[in-house]
Amino acid sequence: MNSSGIRRGLAVAAVSALVAVAAPLAANANEIMDQMDSAFPAGAKVTLYGPHPGADQITVKNDGYNTTVGLEAGGTSDIDTMRFQYSTDGGATWINIGGVITSPNADGTFAREWNPVADSGLSIPTAGLLVRANGHSTLDGNNHPGAGVPVTLTNTQDVMSIAPLTDVGVWKAAGGAHNIIVNGRASYNGNGTLGVGEPVTGTRINVANVPIAGGEWKTVYNIAPVMSSANFQYNAPDELVLSATTSNANPTAGDTEAITLYDQVLTKLTVTANPTNPADPNQNVPVTVTALDQFDKPIAGVRILDDELLAPGTFTNTGVTNANGQVTTNQSVNDGTVQYVANVAAGNQFAYDPGLNDLLTPLTLGAGFASDLTGSSNDGLAFDFDENDANDIKVQVKDQGGNNFDVQAVNQDLTYFWKRIPFDPSVEPEDGDSHVVANEANGLFDIPVLDPADFPDNQLPSGTYELWASLSDGGTGHPVAAKRVLTVKAGEAAVEYDVAKTVAEIGSTPTVNGNLVLEDGTGLVGRRIQLDVNAGTEYDEDGPTGAGDAVLVSNDQVTTGAGGSFSAQIEDLSTDLSESELGARLRATSLPAAGPSPDGDWNDGPFDHFLDFVTTQVPNGAVLDVEWDNTTGGPAGNLQNGDLHLEDAFGDDLAGVQVELTLDHGFFTDGYEGPAAGNYDPTPDSLGDSIIVSTDANGNADFQGSIGRDNGFDDDNHVIATVTGEADSATDSDSIDWNAANPLNVSEIEVTRTAGQLDPAPTNGGVLYDVYAWDQFGNPVRGVDVSIECTLELGDDDLCPTGAPIITESDLDNGGDALLVSNEPGTFEYLAEATSPNTQVYNNSLVLVNDNPTFTFQETWYEPKVNPAEGATYTIDPENPSTPVPVDEPITVTVEADDQEGNPLSGLFVQFVRTSDSDNDQTFVTDADGIAQYVFEGRDDQCGENDTVTAVVRESVNGPVVTTLVTKITFEKCEVDVSLEGSNSKNGKRDVLKVTATAEQKLTGVGVHLMARKGGKWVELTPQADRVLTAAGTATFSVKDTNGNKVTKYRAVVDEGSKTASAQSQVLRRR
Repeated sequence: MNSSGIRRGLAVAAVSALVAVAAPLAANANEIMDQMDSAFPAGAKVTLYGPHPGADQITVKNDGYNTTVGLEAGGTSDIDTMRFQYSTDGGATWINIGGVITSPNADGTFAREWNPVADSGLSIPTAGLLVRANGHSTLDGNNHPGAGVPVTLTNTQDVMSIAPLTDVGVWKAAGGAHNIIVNGRASYNGNGTLGVGEPVTGTRINVANVPIAGGEWKTVYNIAPVMSSANFQYNAPDELVLSATTSNANPTAGDTEAITLYDQVLTKLTVTANPTNPADPNQNVPVTVTALDQFDKPIAGVRILDDELLAPGTFTNTGVTNANGQVTTNQSVNDGTVQYVANVAAGNQFAYDPGLNDLLTPLTLGAGFASDLTGSSNDGLAFDFDENDANDIKVQVKDQGGNNFDVQAVNQDLTYFWKRIPFDPSVEPEDGDSHVVANEANGLFDIPVLDPADFPDNQLPSGTYELWASLSDGGTGHPVAAKRVLTVKAGEAAVEYDVAKTVAEIGSTPTVNGNLVLEDGTGLVGRRIQLDVNAGTEYDEDGPTGAGDAVLVSNDQVTTGAGGSFSAQIEDLSTDLSESELGARLRATSLPAAGPSPDGDWNDGPFDHFLDFVTTQVPNGAVLDVEWDNTTGGPAGNLQNGDLHLEDAFGDDLAGVQVELTLDHGFFTDGYEGPAAGNYDPTPDSLGDSIIVSTDANGNADFQGSIGRDNGFDDDNHVIATVTGEADSATDSDSIDWNAANPLNVSEIEVTRTAGQLDPAPTNGGVLYDVYAWDQFGNPVRGVDVSIECTLELGDDDLCPTGAPIITESDLDNGGDALLVSNEPGTFEYLAEATSPNTQVYNNSLVLVNDNPTFTFQETWYEPKVNPAEGATYTIDPENPSTPVPVDEPITVTVEADDQEGNPLSGLFVQFVRTSDSDNDQTFVTDADGIAQYVFEGRDDQCGENDTVTAVVRESVNGPVVTTLVTKITFEKCEVDVSLEGSNSKNGKRDVLKVTATAEQKLTGVGVHLMARKGGKWVELTPQADRVLTAAGTATFSVKDTNGNKVTKYRAVVDEGSKTASAQSQVLRRR
């Protein structure tokens, strides 16, 4: 039975929300435990509500919800835990039903679902059964069992069950009734009873009869008598235990459901009509008025008024809302606007008083007219041509509100035609002939079956068919223009199995999955298929041994599910693990439809699927040979075949052996996928990186592999894929070199500026770009032809520079693939497109379309300026260096030319002229870096002098001067060689010292000093301090000899001259 709705945290939250919105029913609580405390002030008491103490049966007959028995009990506020128990020996022994319930778990009660057979091992029937509740009290710490209810366990007694209710609203209706809406199910039709369990014995009060129809019931139950009974009163929160039984006399069985009450507040009044816009203004159409509370739940017992019969605003009684919160009435277009009122206040008032919280909702019906057309297919949106019968296709007229509309004008006819869009993309779509249909019923037109005569070639190819229809005016002023009202797919159905062949172990029961589909892969749902199995041939090590024993163990007639799917289970009855069975066949053929929709017979077949039941063991010494047919493969997505052979140690073929194949890169495949929106053509169908195959009668099997995205392709476009076969102890492997270059399809291209290229770029140069491409799997690939051309100048005359598109090829490096040039400044947009291979993708209509990827980018060009006035800059280096340079070392003078953007100016002519060699000027051209260099050396005789280098820049050899640069080079001063010679004067009393100095420049007038070593120091002989060199570079000193026969050390020092360096002689020793 359905137990009490065992509410957990959600219910508590809901009750809190109710209290926050609705007015409290009273000031004090009226929970189940409060009712128990009122009945048993001393506490320590439990009451069993379910099974109902007045019933003598519990039943596991299906009540429409389940086949369990609901157990429910209440306890005084000191009862903190509860167990349910049963006894089969008159109460001498009690056995627990499930575990302890640690707190009330169902709106104030303790509740559990019990399956007496599965949970407790009881048999059906069981008579003399006692069921009780046993609660633990916090007052004394003891268990306090309730009285045992005697019942008989049966599975034949009918039962009435209450729905698992959420919080239940109470409506205090005019006249004093306090209505709640209760519903449920039953195992029978007829009548049942409903009451409220009281806390003393658990028996019921306020019992009401309830009609049951169609195994369901719903009623308005007045609880006013209950709430005025002993131990009950309106408080907040309020809880009741509802109890339902098949009758109020035994034998009977029932169900209980604890509920929490809340006070309903009339919040919404809805009024609906069907149709809203009737074609006949005199037609009375059904109107439904619904009263809803603050939680959008229906309210029973609300009085509804309307002003249809009397003057507007003068109301008469329409009726009282039922268990659905509804009252039904009628209204016509001619009635105009009718106002409907829900009365809140009790009494006999027939007025709308918003101050009393009455609600008013008006309804105005409009005159209907044809506004739209919709199509339908009895065979669904996809069918086999053989299923399409008369009256399968219909077109319904709709009014302006979207409701079905009965065409009134006898001459308002439907015109239709079919448009065919074949699955074959090479065949163009075409409209068929138009036809007029005059006969209709309630606005529903029957469309004849698809007719090949509607088309010029008298053919109905498999494909998509669009039904276009229009409705004539017929004098109504409301025609419906031609529109597409239905799109269906029609073709020749076929069974496609998930795998090409099923390989299973001997003695197993594999499942074969298939789909009934049209040519484009669209599944046919709800079609019947006949399945049959023919056994194959059994083999052992020595060859065939006889017929196999595979049998179909699932239904031989199946109905397709989603996507046209179905399945079958085939069992191999063999128990000899050494005998394989090869070639068992599952055959699928069509069956007529079992019902009205779809109808007909798809009428195709047979469609066969083969199974091998194989061994996983091979004899010792067996040899497995696995080979790819080719050593290389590619590009990615291509199919490569391979095969294997298995034989025993003596060279005999081993048939019916399972071989597992694995791939370390790529995947196995059984071919290319069929057309699918967004798929590239071709797209290999992946079976994963491992498959099971079985050897045939000759010990052979084959396989097929492919590869998709693999990181190994990223560096060199090569991946080595190894296939490994394993049959028990026999193994073998082989490798193939996949090359992803020159792909099947291209998913993306990218053109990026090569590192180091100028941005923006001058028009007198070019810009290198790298071109990259990715295949349909995302592998970067070489070998894709890419065309690059300028398509638009931004912000100017929209004209691109002249020149043909650049054709280049993608690669994997960043060394530059395409050189862009421009003879015009500006910002241009370039379009790159992969042109080879030609990429094709299926669109949403499963038509192959070209989808060559493109890439757009921009490049900005400027015209470089050479004139300094326009921003060009020129530098000369070194420029007037302050440090003198030796005359005997090369001097490099560099001129650098940059345009207004700071980029090098190449191709300029720079004439270098040196003052000291003016007749020997040299001209150089600036290179790619904008540099021209002039190298020279000074002459020996230029020491101590300056030299001027002038650089004259021109755009051509003899063109006008762009700019002139000048630098002054200072050479180091000339080196001076100094010698000192000595002799005695004639009288021998003086030392005569002669200084001789030589240099590239004249030394005339350069100061010279004679130094002597005295006291450990060099001392200038002061009387000679003003001595200078002669034009011959000589000077003579006469020094008194004061040291007798001792040695005197002399040194001559020559001063620095304007062009000569200072120098000193070696030390001269004189006695």
